[in-house]
Amino acid sequence: MKVMVIGNDLRTQILIKSLLNTRHDIVLISSDRGFCEQVSNQSEKPTVHGDASQPDVLAAAGAGECDLLISMLEKDADNLVVCELAKRMFNVPRTITAVENPVNCTVFQRLGVDSVICSAEACSRMVENAIATAV
Repeated sequence: MKVMVIGNDLRTQILIKSLLNTRHDIVLISSDRGFCEQVSNQSEKPTVHGDASQPDVLAAAGAGECDLLISMLEKDADNLVVCELAKRMFNVPRTITAVENPVNCTVFQRLGVDSVICSAEACSRMVENAIATAV
């Protein structure tokens, strides 16, 4: 499976490291040139430096052949733009994004993002589970 990951931070780096243990083809798009170089050196996977909300950058990274796009940008709105472009312009079959604002989960799903992960809700559930098992 060809997996495209978009992001610039530690969460993205951890995800890529996790995906390296699979047999998927991974490509990173990041607007941070230093991050691209770091990930490329550590993973030996291709990276594309650029703004993933621009169709030409997605095309250069191979979005048209992509099976899954995961957008992990800092701003929820940017993640939505990237996922919508992937779906509508490049017919990417599956999109996943992480959002900060829980209100955006339902909205993003209605707009066609296949899986929406809310960091705050996921963290809250983990804390609740830790409390429940500690009792």
